[in-house]
Amino acid sequence: MNDRFRLKLGGLKKELISFSMELQNLFYSKILYDSFAEKICRQMNALGYDYVEKDPSGNILGIIKGYKQEKKVVVIASIDLQENLSDNQYVYCFDSQDRNYFPGIIASLFTGGLLKRSITPLLGDVFVCVVPRHNDHDFTIRSLFDTYFRESLPEAVILAEPTGYKVFHGNRGRMEYEIVVKGDFPETTKEHGPVETLYPVLSTLSDYSAQLPEDSDLGKAQLAIKNCYRSSWPAEAKTSEYHLSIERSFLPTENKELIFNKAKELARNAYGRNNLVYVTTEHGKRNITALNKDSVSSVNEYRAWKMSDQNPLVLDACSVLKENGFEKTTGCWKKRITQGSYTYGVLGIPTIGFGLGYEDSFTGDFTIEEIEKSIFGKALIINRAIGYPSFGWSDDDF
Repeated sequence: MNDRFRLKLGGLKKELISFSMELQNLFYSKILYDSFAEKICRQMNALGYDYVEKDPSGNILGIIKGYKQEKKVVVIASIDLQENLSDNQYVYCFDSQDRNYFPGIIASLFTGGLLKRSITPLLGDVFVCVVPRHNDHDFTIRSLFDTYFRESLPEAVILAEPTGYKVFHGNRGRMEYEIVVKGDFPETTKEHGPVETLYPVLSTLSDYSAQLPEDSDLGKAQLAIKNCYRSSWPAEAKTSEYHLSIERSFLPTENKELIFNKAKELARNAYGRNNLVYVTTEHGKRNITALNKDSVSSVNEYRAWKMSDQNPLVLDACSVLKENGFEKTTGCWKKRITQGSYTYGVLGIPTIGFGLGYEDSFTGDFTIEEIEKSIFGKALIINRAIGYPSFGWSDDDF
């Protein structure tokens, strides 16, 4: 089957070059997401997908049917959206960061095409999904699994993210929360801005950030101040209220409630436990207009996750890649948040990442040969996961 993959991949090259150029040309323009999705669906149909759909949340789903329906594998490529406030529609964000997603989308689509053109005998279906993220919130991936996999979860998820052709199996979590400080501050304080008033907290948090835990695979947990502001109040009011927005990356070993409690403790200590100062913490929430025009209240939180490198999915992927000339290497993302925060962190589905490029230096530029290598690797992993065991048979036996 591996020889057949190589042969059929050569036959896809002309289509691969054409579609890659089509997406690359979009880098210099803005396009409504619906138009972008039409291009993806059209290419899936051209590659022979058995079923193609865009759901109301904006997820694009293409299915390659197996000979049986005993198992399922899901391939996920992500794309970020921003809202165009002039007409309340979403547009694709064409900047250097978002260009990073092109290779993952292209490789995912053509992995399904390669499996189809190779007539790969599979024990189950392959679902290739392009999942939009609205303002960095994860309600679309939740909608995808609630809609299509409610009754039966897949056996494996493969994330189309930059890994340098290694098998990745985890990333740090991230959440936003607010520290709210209320109190009867001195009159002179009201004449200051929020930075001056909140300086005791800011200084304390800066010192604490150096003490955050570290993981050899995932890196060090981090804390960053996103914003600080004060609520409006009447001139005669004695009580003032200040908000401090925090972005916190965290490790799987950390507990969310303990993170909140520690934030309260640090803020209270910063004011010497002044009885006139009240401190609380709360999740950062945001109301988002979805592609179907529904208003969604979403918490900005991605779970930390780290699957064992001895998980059968990791071992099988490393094994088949090594057999075909790839390095047998594993790792984790240290700077990137992935959909594995939901697929493994929430649902517990074995999840790995595989793709070209490196998370800390990837610009989205690629060669066709690099894309082909990514397609070939994904096809190998899928075939090992749900392909018919060959027992030494040749391709001609199928």
